[in-house]
Amino acid sequence: METKTFSVQINGEIKGVKITPKNLDIRKLKGFLDDITDLLALEQKATDNDIVVLDAIEEGSLIIKVLLPVFLFNSLAAELEQVSKDSSLINITPKRAEVLYKLQEGAKKDKLIRNLSYDFSLKEKKKLSIGAKSEFSYKVQSAVSSTLPLFGMITKVGGEDNKAIIEIKDEEMGKVQVSCDQERLDEENKKKNLLYSVVGIRTRAKLDTMTGRYSDFKFLEFFERTYNSSILDNFAKEGAAVWKDVPESWLRELRGNYE
Repeated sequence: METKTFSVQINGEIKGVKITPKNLDIRKLKGFLDDITDLLALEQKATDNDIVVLDAIEEGSLIIKVLLPVFLFNSLAAELEQVSKDSSLINITPKRAEVLYKLQEGAKKDKLIRNLSYDFSLKEKKKLSIGAKSEFSYKVQSAVSSTLPLFGMITKVGGEDNKAIIEIKDEEMGKVQVSCDQERLDEENKKKNLLYSVVGIRTRAKLDTMTGRYSDFKFLEFFERTYNSSILDNFAKEGAAVWKDVPESWLRELRGNYE
């Protein structure tokens, strides 16, 4: 696998002394590594075969070098170049913007390291510096109301004072708590014992347009998830006819390592 080296130089002072690998608490170093991992946004494209390796931790002040798959290096470098060009975090992926903004604002509040900053390596020996003295703008996160279906097993039902909740283990999102009117919940529970039943719940939730995360789930109704097998069979037959002349070897090459 072809790789490239991505480096971050972390600058600052602890009690008037520049930080180095020798005077930095290991818990603080772990925090830096966690932030860099978040910045890479590994879950977006990487597979189990795309290994990210910590290459070195060096003096000067503190330099962390990471070996990245080429596609990941190019993606990250392009977005850091964009930040440098725009002096803004608005035009990059939401997750990376969120991490860089966290680093910037965290550096301003850090009580252990004074004048904390992060220098990210760019092309032609240029660098992007983010830290206590930078002022990169960040688009305020906005939330929109959205209808979202959940499907899974109900693991908790209860509440009081008109603040009832239904906890469902959704197939994609994991455990989600859905607020529900107490009287409505009692009424639904009389029809069927909800606890540990597998159901569909239609909810209204707030969607953060920057991060794509949902929050504040409110119950609308239960629904049954059904499908028409004959329709699916027809789709399969039509698809087989369209793709019958395409070599299977080409499809395998197109899919790559994904199964």
